[in-house]
Amino acid sequence: MTLVNAIGEHSLGKKNCTFLQRINEGDFPLGSLPPDLVNLARHYRAFFNIPYAATAMTSLALFSAAVGPMAQVVNGCGRGPTPLNIWVTIVASQASGKSWLVKELDGELKKATREAWGRFKSNRREAEIKIKRLESDLKDREKIGTSSLAVDAKTRIENLQNIRPLNFMMGSCTAEALKKALAENPDHFVFQVCTEGKEVYSVMLGQKYSDRGCTNLDVWLAAKTGDFLSDTRIGRETVTVSGALNGMLLMIQKRVFEEIVNQETLDRGLFTRMFAIDPGFKRTPIDEMEAPPAPKNFFDEKLRHFLGLRLRLTEPDLSGATGEEAILEKILQNIITVQCDGSARKAFFNLHNEGLELENELLPIGLKVEGITGRWHEDAIQIAGLLALLENRQTIGMEIAGRACALVRWCKKSFLRAIVYKSTRQEEKFEKFFTILESTPHGKISRRDLIRTHHIKTELIDAMLTLYPEKFRSEIICPPKAGRPSEIICLNSANQPEL
Repeated sequence: MTLVNAIGEHSLGKKNCTFLQRINEGDFPLGSLPPDLVNLARHYRAFFNIPYAATAMTSLALFSAAVGPMAQVVNGCGRGPTPLNIWVTIVASQASGKSWLVKELDGELKKATREAWGRFKSNRREAEIKIKRLESDLKDREKIGTSSLAVDAKTRIENLQNIRPLNFMMGSCTAEALKKALAENPDHFVFQVCTEGKEVYSVMLGQKYSDRGCTNLDVWLAAKTGDFLSDTRIGRETVTVSGALNGMLLMIQKRVFEEIVNQETLDRGLFTRMFAIDPGFKRTPIDEMEAPPAPKNFFDEKLRHFLGLRLRLTEPDLSGATGEEAILEKILQNIITVQCDGSARKAFFNLHNEGLELENELLPIGLKVEGITGRWHEDAIQIAGLLALLENRQTIGMEIAGRACALVRWCKKSFLRAIVYKSTRQEEKFEKFFTILESTPHGKISRRDLIRTHHIKTELIDAMLTLYPEKFRSEIICPPKAGRPSEIICLNSANQPEL
């Protein structure tokens, strides 16, 4: 499979057509969403010109936040259960409506946050009263020498003192603040949402709170996968993330996004764990006509269900008899599991192989992208799990797996287009290559003429033949010099799309 076929049809031969247009990833696979989310995406597109991809991925990210640790996919890729926490970064121009879209969809999360904090304050007041009583009893028990009762009282006091709030949402934060939020969350899951995502990235990449601009990605990356990490930096406290998960929804301007995509962020794995997409936001004139209410009852009900479940399971025991470990045990006992059948696993592994093949085809043009597609199948498992929960299914089969793969394929290739454009810095050279071929008689030119007359580098010629082998054909026209034949390169008119 070539890069062109893998990413989508391009328009070779069309005038004024950029390289990025030639590797277009195609239309967003709207049909992969549940019918109610399709209707929601169409509503925002019709009345507010919000791209389908923006509504879809914002919805899935917020739903992932609501689910948190309450569900996981099993038997997906043979490496243990897959949690459903996803990271989404949506690239959009300034004042394009990205913040408004989040506010439209995150109402239930805000309600749950208010309820959780209200519950926390109420429980905290009651706990303080109980602690004072226990401390008074403790003094009496220590006086009369009832050691077992004294130990019990101390344990109950400690448990009451450790009552923590349930945080569903938070904005930009340091690594230490993220660690603290994860530690204080009874279900060890934090969701960050930031409609000006530059703030979060500036902290991750050391542009804030770092004198030397040193990146501090490790904490976020460990929190994404639930891996243990202990990170000590001079002058800062030790940051420990142990088995905790973090989800994230960021909105970011295109110019900021282009600044943070570099070889270090690619090598460190930031974008292998993230859905970074450019859905194509466009600013539009304001219509005076009032839009009907958005059809989001289905979405809100799903959010309420999982948020309510989490609130119930994280309710502390104000008798002080049990602590945080009991809360975590209660959560583990109530986890919803979604099974994968054999056909779904095959679809996920095929997506992995497709990504690997695509990755290998990017290497000839100078992109160091080893591993950039390594988590495609895991991403697809997570999206499939979210789709299954939205549709009340307990098993992921070929149909859901195929839809999940289509969503992942579109999102990931949207990002690949961005890094191909930014990392190669060869758009003008590529355009020159095609322009020369299109202007020659019969679309034919020799390799020697390209190199000597038009000063096209050999590496670029080889890259083009690798990227677009089905669009060109080579003919040996003379005996080889120094062991290599001379080639005539020409446009293969039989494969050209119609103008």
